[in-house]
This record gives sequence, C-alpha cells and structure tokens, in this order.
Amino acid sequence: MLVLGAGEIGRLVVAELQRERPAALWVSNRSAERLRAVAGDGDIRGVDWTGWPELVVEVDAIFVATAAPEPILYASHFASRRHPGVVVDLAVPRNVDTSVAQVAGIRLLTVDDLEDEPGSFIAEPLIECAEQIVERYVRRYLRWWQARQLATEIRSAQAVIEELCQRELQRAFRLMVRDPQKAKEIEREAAASVARKVLAPVLDSLHQETDSVATALRLLASVQR
Repeated sequence: MLVLGAGEIGRLVVAELQRERPAALWVSNRSAERLRAVAGDGDIRGVDWTGWPELVVEVDAIFVATAAPEPILYASHFASRRHPGVVVDLAVPRNVDTSVAQVAGIRLLTVDDLEDEPGSFIAEPLIECAEQIVERYVRRYLRWWQARQLATEIRSAQAVIEELCQRELQRAFRLMVRDPQKAKEIEREAAASVARKVLAPVLDSLHQETDSVATALRLLASVQR
C-alpha cells in the first residue's frame, strides 16, 4: 500500500490501513516534518517525496490525499506497471488525473465512489473526518466574519484609547517637568488613570453582560507585558 499525503486525511487512511495489516505500507509527504510524524510508527515506511513515483509500479493500492491544487498522479506514472491495482483519490480538488482511469488493470475510485462501495472500510471514517474539518473551518470563517462586522467599532475604540493615553502622557510630562522628584509617583498615577478610564465602561456593563465582560477582562489580563 502507498499513501500520498500525511495530513489529517492521510493519517486517518494510514491508521485504517494498519488494521488491515498490509505486507508493506509506504507513506510520502512533501513536508519532511509531517512525514517523520507518521513514518516509523510500527510497520509504516516513509519515502521521500521525490521517491514515491518508483513505488507506483510495485504497490497494489495507492491512496492519494494531499493538499495539492492539481493532479500529481498521471497515467504516465504507470507506464511500466504490469499488474492490476486500485487508486483511491481522496483529495478535493482531485489529485489523480482522469487519464489514470484509462490505464489497463487500474481501478480509479474517488470520494464520490467510496460512498457507494459495499463494505468499504474507509468510507465512513473519511466522511466523518471530512465533516469535522468542514465544521472547523466554517466556525473559523464565521468568527472572522463577525470580527469584520466590528471593524468600525474596533477602530473607534482604538482611537479613543490612543487619545486617552496621549492626554495622560502629556499631563504626566508636564507634572514631571515641574517636580522631577515625583516622576515615579506621577508615572504610576498616569498608568492607573488610563486603566481606570479604559475599564470604567466595561465594569459599568458587568451586571448586564456578565459573561461577555468576564471574557473581556480575561483577555485584557492576558495582554503580554
């Protein structure tokens, strides 16, 4: 067996194939770091990305699940192959060129075909994994979109805080010039004044939006010093 890709889908395929105890299980990935994280686990053998084409003519089944935006496996890769086999394209967009389906003795399956495969041991886990990935990215997109809706408010709040800090600094500098010996005290007072004024509207809404205010306070407390 040969698995091309060591991302989420690739790792899932490897885990499922291990249960089938193949005579040899090869994995290849463009990222050497990801490859190392998968290869060497039990009977899994890693192969450099430039070396996998040599295995295409030897293995019985090839599972392709990379993040490539275009096909990486073509009919030309099977030119010297003399025995039948299966190629499973799990990528979207497709990682296997349609010409592979025309290679004698090669059966090409895609994600769409797997759903209809009777007794397919990998279709159901893959569908579940794919749904989890889609859900995660949808949530990420929705958070980004909600943040975009607050862009005007964020800019306005930043401008107000910057103006407040500028006023307090100017006032502190004037006081320091008059009384340099109290510089540290003036500095602490200016910082405390900024903190009080920034937190005042947040604390005022505490009784109405307790959870939101608590979250805001925790985020403020996590600001790196």
